[in-house]
Amino acid sequence: MSSVDFIQKPFRWLQGISSYRANGTSAPNFAYDLCVRLITDEQKKDLDLSCLEMALVGAEPVDYKTLEQFAMTFVPCGFRDQAFYPCYGLAEATLSVSGNEGCTPLLVLSVQEKALAQNQVVIEPNEIGAAKSLVSCGKPLIDQKIVIVDPKTFTLRASQQVGEIWIAGPNIAQGYWNQREQTEKLFQAYLSDTREGPFLRTGDLGFLHDGELFVTGRLKDLIIIRGHNHYPQDIELTVEKSHPALRPGCCAAFSVFVSGEERLVVCAEVKRTFIRKLDVDKVVSAIRRAVSEQHEIQLYAVLLLKTGTIPKTSSGKIQRHACRVGFEKDTLSVVGEWKLDERVVEQEERPLPLDLAASAKSIQKWIVNWLARKLQIPVVSVDPKQAFADYGLNSVMAVELAGELSEWLPAHIKLDATLAWNFPTIESLAVHIQDTHTNRSNDFRSDLAKYLAMGTWFSPTDNPTLNSDNPTLNSDNPTKNQDNPTKNQDNPTKNQDNPTLKSERSSFDCSPRASARSSSSPKTPCVVTTGALKEPIAIIGMGCRFPGGANSPDAYWRLLSEGIDGITEVPSSRWDVNAFYDPTLATAGFMRWGGFLSEIDQFEPQFFGISPREAESMDPQQRLLLE
Repeated sequence: MSSVDFIQKPFRWLQGISSYRANGTSAPNFAYDLCVRLITDEQKKDLDLSCLEMALVGAEPVDYKTLEQFAMTFVPCGFRDQAFYPCYGLAEATLSVSGNEGCTPLLVLSVQEKALAQNQVVIEPNEIGAAKSLVSCGKPLIDQKIVIVDPKTFTLRASQQVGEIWIAGPNIAQGYWNQREQTEKLFQAYLSDTREGPFLRTGDLGFLHDGELFVTGRLKDLIIIRGHNHYPQDIELTVEKSHPALRPGCCAAFSVFVSGEERLVVCAEVKRTFIRKLDVDKVVSAIRRAVSEQHEIQLYAVLLLKTGTIPKTSSGKIQRHACRVGFEKDTLSVVGEWKLDERVVEQEERPLPLDLAASAKSIQKWIVNWLARKLQIPVVSVDPKQAFADYGLNSVMAVELAGELSEWLPAHIKLDATLAWNFPTIESLAVHIQDTHTNRSNDFRSDLAKYLAMGTWFSPTDNPTLNSDNPTLNSDNPTKNQDNPTKNQDNPTKNQDNPTLKSERSSFDCSPRASARSSSSPKTPCVVTTGALKEPIAIIGMGCRFPGGANSPDAYWRLLSEGIDGITEVPSSRWDVNAFYDPTLATAGFMRWGGFLSEIDQFEPQFFGISPREAESMDPQQRLLLE
């Protein structure tokens, strides 16, 4: 059956199996997905798939959710999930490379997506957290050899690492006709450490687990942004679900280099019913927001294509390389597009004077200019009511925004690094800063300036407004003075190690927690904490983390006093020591012993006002420092 006939009416495929009592069939992943979405309940009544003993799935990687949905959908028609036969092959290997015996259950591994992006395989047996399900493509067929190789060094990868799939066997073709250079490059590859070969370089990424091959993506299609690997099929799935105007299975994600930097481009077909009344801005905004939230990537361009025009192979697979060429040569059938503007935008960076309140309007103007400059888009295109995520603001940029905005605002205003996540629009963020940090200090700002100009120090008792009956603002508040050492007036870091605070001897408690406590009294000013020039220092809390299980001062003292050795062999949870150990190289990463901290993944992001998704992407050393 031709792919055109199938796409026009997917029911024809299963109808042919049912009518002719076929016991075997094959199709790429998208074909099974299309049947699930387009075959009606009425059509299912005429299907009898009990004859089907083997249903080959040849798309790489195989999508487990698609197979699961197909099995559930067509169980009433007699289909058995044991009939699925995921396999791996390519034309250069005379089609077949790996597979299993028929009528065997699917082998599915649940692995951590974050680790997979770093070419590591960390199995999640309970499918907890950000896990991804991968389907085995079986074991190597007779006389086939499969090795997983580092595509840069041409050395073997460890069993729990992702690398390029290389194959060898009698079924491998001699090469490409009249393409000597390409033949030598791809068909005559040798391992650099053992000189074993020749192998065929497939250009596919995967790993071996208990002899089973798992394919994770294409080396050519892999998108690397900010040092992280992103599989295009994951981004494409996110785009397809972002707006109902987009056709499922008709999206391509690829990267292009702009000024030496890898940028993300998305092409997506629009459903025919949406073409005439297509709201390009709305669809593009939905795509940008979804990609930013799910993958933390800023898009460089979005192209909405005419129905049925995205480049595909004869079997219906998306041709990402052809889409990239079409984008670069402007040959795609575009019905709407958006592209990051490369014009540089100037912005004002003058700090506000101490006696001038930072109004929401001025703060909003600064953020608009900053965002326009950062994203290289016109100022007029930035809508203060639109979410940061719509502009592709990732976690790194959000932290940069808080830091640069803090530098621009008066020195007493300190902003939380995660503020952009809690207040997702420019307008809401500007209003929050004004309400929390500016209006409440207007009542005594002139008094503060007078005291500073006189060079004298004052305490809350000098100003009855500051020493009210409000327990939140009272200097004797135990919550403020005892439970939070970072805000305590006796904090040695604040009073002695910080020359700025030593000279001025005053600071404002304008934290979000403080503002929340005093929200019922909007006119009450922030607390000014002061103290004498010479005062005793009280250490009210200590913490430490050292190798050897020293997770507290007492444990650390016990480790020292008892002479306990904190150096151990490399834990298997960190890396496979046998894969890297070299007795001749006395360098980190090649040793068998070292000092390791335990439970570095145990972290309470809510306590620090950090989202769980942001905490996962943080450096473990940053989490330890916060603790």
